Formats: sequence, structure tokens, C-alpha cells
Amino acid sequence: MRNWNALITFIAVFCFGFTPARAQPTIAVDLELVLAVDCSGSVDNREFDLQMVGLAKAFVSAEVIRAIGVAGSRGVAVSLVQWSGYQTQTRSVDWFVVRDPASALQFAKMILDSKRFVRGSTSTAGAISFSTNEILTNAYEGRRKIIDVSGDGRSNPDLSFNQSILAQKQGITINGLVIFSKKYDHEGLADFALAQFYSENVIGGEGAFLMEAKGYEDFSRAIRKKLVREISGNAVAIRK
Repeated sequence: MRNWNALITFIAVFCFGFTPARAQPTIAVDLELVLAVDCSGSVDNREFDLQMVGLAKAFVSAEVIRAIGVAGSRGVAVSLVQWSGYQTQTRSVDWFVVRDPASALQFAKMILDSKRFVRGSTSTAGAISFSTNEILTNAYEGRRKIIDVSGDGRSNPDLSFNQSILAQKQGITINGLVIFSKKYDHEGLADFALAQFYSENVIGGEGAFLMEAKGYEDFSRAIRKKLVREISGNAVAIRK
């Protein structure tokens, strides 16, 4: 039996990119949420800082704190993941349960204290695969499970779609936030292509939705609005 379990684990890791879920999660929560932020080569240090500050400000905002209360009494288990290439991701802020203003403030400080660990190419497929494994192997069991992927670039669509489908089969919803960057687009064509890529290859699952930030300076507003929508559970499905 021990060899059989090892074989199952090997197949899951080799073929699908994640390990099987723990048999008995220890802590029940209302939501498991992975915040997967783009740290690829297209993101400079100033833009990375804008993402961290935007997330921290969002978690201490009155709107997000109200949404956490609406989500339920067990709280939201949340972690922060940095991603770039297919095999280049890391959990930069460990899983933490946010239930009230005090814990929200503590999590915001953890975000601001986190350093940049990742640079490189762009792979939303890798981000989804890594984040799926984060949810399946943590110590929590959420009534809902969400991966929040934000980024400013496209990657291989076939790999992204496959990893998105695998996550959805595990009961995980993937929401997207596309960050438009004028560094690479002066006519809006790349913006349209990026939004289309996320719509067709990244987001999926029950209540999945896509939002847009008009550059990194707009990230703070967009991520606050996005967190309210996904934490409160009032999202309207755009694509399943």
C-alpha cells in the first residue's frame, strides 16, 4: 500500500503539476485564496512595489473588511505567490487567516514586508499549477477555493488552458486581473489581446470573472474592487 501511494503521488506531480490533497485538512475556513502576482521580466521594481502596496491597502480598506465579514465567520485563508516562468514560482507570504480588521492589518504588514524573489519569463500555466498545489496541500479546507491571477503578459495558451481545467476539476475558481502596460502598446491592440488571452485560457470555474487595471498605477483600485467581489462571493459568472 505504501508503494501504491507513492506511485499515485509521482503520477500526480509528473503529469499534472501538483500533489494530491491532504486527507484531513485541520482548519475549516470560508475561503481559500491564493494571490498570484506577476513578477516576470516585464515587471520592474517600481511596478512590483505598486502591486505590494496596492494589495496591502486593499486588505485594510473598509470595503474588503466588510467583504470578509460577508464571507462567513470562519475567515479567509490567504497566501501570496510570486510567479514568472513555468517552473519559477514561490510563496512569498505564508497562509494566514484573515477574520477582522486586526488580522487584515497584520496580513497587510506581511505583504509590505515581503521581498521580491522571482524574475524571468511569463507562464500563467505555471502560476495556476503552483497555486493549485498550494490549495490542495495546505492545512485548510475552504467552502470556496479561488486563485487570483494578475499579470501584464501572455504565455503559451495550450498549457494555460490545460492547467486551468485541472484546477477547475478540483473545485477551484480562477479569476483574472489583466494589467495593461503602455510600455509595449500604444494603440490598445496588445491590451485587447491580453484580455482575450486571460478570458480564453486563464479564468474559469464557478463565478469566474476578469477585471482590468489601466496600468500599474491603477492596480490598487482594481485589486480592491476585485477582492471585494471574490471574497464576498457575489461574483457573476462570465466564463465557466
